[in-house]
Amino acid sequence: MSDVVLIVTVLVVAIGGLAGVAYLLDRRRRTRGPIGPQLLELPPLGPVGRVLLWVIRGLVVTMVLAIVIG
Repeated sequence: MSDVVLIVTVLVVAIGGLAGVAYLLDRRRRTRGPIGPQLLELPPLGPVGRVLLWVIRGLVVTMVLAIVIG
């Protein structure tokens, strides 16, 4: 049981750290403006792209569950 608690704790700390860094970078961008060259926006995804995006999301969820459960 302690392995599961350790894995969940590590995941929560990692996600919290990423969210904190994203917040700090967003706050910096608001005060100082964007960094680097202005990039063009990508075209919208077609039907195949949307399906592949959901497949990727499903794989990520499966991997996380396999780590937590396994």
